[in-house]
Amino acid sequence: MCFTAGLREHSARKLLRQTLRDAPRTIVLCTHRHSLVGLQQTLPPELRLTHAAHFALEDLDGLPEWLVHRLTRLAGETALGLCDIAIVERR
Repeated sequence: MCFTAGLREHSARKLLRQTLRDAPRTIVLCTHRHSLVGLQQTLPPELRLTHAAHFALEDLDGLPEWLVHRLTRLAGETALGLCDIAIVERR
């Protein structure tokens, strides 16, 4: 299932929680840099985050650190819009 609405919308949070409750294990793809934090705050007590991986762009070798940070921010900070992958399971 794909969620196009932000987690700030009540109906999107409710649908996400129900979807996570219905499956014993769910892989969630987070496409915004703060989505994982929002997911963690939204999880009901019967669910837990068992694993998370962050997909940031790697630093560019041979450039000054200030330029690397600026270029990474301009490029979107993550590869292809994927920020984090999370695995959510029932307790």
